[in-house]
Amino acid sequence: MGHYDHTQDVVLRGRVYNGSPGVEIVTPLVLEGGRGAVLVNRGFMPTPDAVTVQTDSVREFGTVQVEGTALPLTSGGGEPLGQPHRLTWARLDLKALAARMPYDIAPIYIRQSPDPTLPIFPRRLEPLPIDDGPHLSYVIQWFSFATMAIVFGVVMWRKAA
Repeated sequence: MGHYDHTQDVVLRGRVYNGSPGVEIVTPLVLEGGRGAVLVNRGFMPTPDAVTVQTDSVREFGTVQVEGTALPLTSGGGEPLGQPHRLTWARLDLKALAARMPYDIAPIYIRQSPDPTLPIFPRRLEPLPIDDGPHLSYVIQWFSFATMAIVFGVVMWRKAA
């Protein structure tokens, strides 16, 4: 629990949601007692150029409790791009953001889950799927390579004999 610091909003440019260009709004949640902050990806805002957005109309005030998925916040490759009135980022970068924030930020961020009690915008993003991913196809691929190598080796050995 804590409160959002909208003066430190981060805009992630170049996002697409259901075929519409836009940005994602990430806001620091200052924890109760001022013990630092955790970044919260509050969701998607449509915008024609996927860069320019005004976040004043989507501010949330008061004490909030955030539910969502915690994801790692890594460093590297997240330098901001200067736009009139706001910086935009290609991705979250722990070191670059920590240098700009007036408080310590956690090495994770929260991707806030959809909730019917929250405002429509920014549109909260669905949780990332938790599945096995492409592992089965990789297993089949590498076993096929191994089988071909063995067959090729046997053919070459018989030719040499």
